[in-house]
Amino acid sequence: MSALTGSAQQHINYATFDGLRGVAAVMVVIFHLAYRAEWAQVITHGYLAVDLFFGLSGFVIAQAYSPHLQAGMSLVQFTILRLVRLYPLYFLGQLLGLCILALFGHDAMLLIKAFILGSIMIPWPIYIENIPPIFPLNGPSWSLFFEMAINIAFALTVAMLSSRVLLSLLAVSALALVAAAMHFGSLHLGWNAYNLVGAVPRVGFSFIAGILLFRFAPRIRTGNMVPLLVLVALLPLLIIGPKRWWLDLAIIMLVFPPMLYLAASWQPTGAVKTICHELGRISYPLYIIHTPALYLGEKIISDSGIPEAWKVIAWATLVVLIVVTSAILPNLYDKPVRSAIERAIKPYGSNAQSTALKRL
Repeated sequence: MSALTGSAQQHINYATFDGLRGVAAVMVVIFHLAYRAEWAQVITHGYLAVDLFFGLSGFVIAQAYSPHLQAGMSLVQFTILRLVRLYPLYFLGQLLGLCILALFGHDAMLLIKAFILGSIMIPWPIYIENIPPIFPLNGPSWSLFFEMAINIAFALTVAMLSSRVLLSLLAVSALALVAAAMHFGSLHLGWNAYNLVGAVPRVGFSFIAGILLFRFAPRIRTGNMVPLLVLVALLPLLIIGPKRWWLDLAIIMLVFPPMLYLAASWQPTGAVKTICHELGRISYPLYIIHTPALYLGEKIISDSGIPEAWKVIAWATLVVLIVVTSAILPNLYDKPVRSAIERAIKPYGSNAQSTALKRL
């Protein structure tokens, strides 16, 4: 066991964070799979994985961009960098949703409008199923919309975000989160037109908590036991207990922050580090493409009339295909597209922007 300090810690890639992203993304897939396959829901709190994503984002954005923003990076430059990182796979998710929904006779004009607006990250809830999601072609896009919103808010205000201000904002967000949980009965909020307002305290609390955790970042040690325990501990958190507003609050406010602090405190080594990085590598493509694929599975598998045992095999096969596709997409699609965009904008960027691009 050893410790990392100084500049090495400032530029470290937190491997345990990668592992958490991957495990959380898998839990989201299973959560949505149970709904589409009409199975009993075992990942009762799977939707809370998004709150973990927001907390991780707050930490990582503060780590990666605070020095550049304080050194003079403009809002436009920052926004371009974030779009370069997020948009290629985001757009692919919209395109997959358009193509798959078009196969099943949905109104073409509605789908085209949803695609145009969704492609520029403008929410537009329409009734494709029984509840109008704010991004009907690909439900998880709602979290990317709020991710970009909180990122831009951070870039605009970073100079004013002292630790005291952040603690005050965290307290206000916590109160709003409690009010939203009590009003709606859970924190499965933000993804549809009825509970859109609930996304604001969700992203606000977790993102601000992530920034504060970075501000008070712990001394980093190396070893595998704690990272493995953190990853394993995430599983029962998202499974245990019925959907209750107070349990959602307890997980988000009392459990996730210490979990992220532990994850930031320990850097795995060897095979565990490799596995964590691989989980992180597939987490975003897995999160952003799985919903259209599961919708396709619902229409083909659930409505096929085949015996239940064959349905289980078919669903398992589909999930494997989604995971394999997610493993291929970073090198086959995401990195080449991002590299092309980076080459196109590099002549117009500052030195700070060029440095940040290398760290994407």
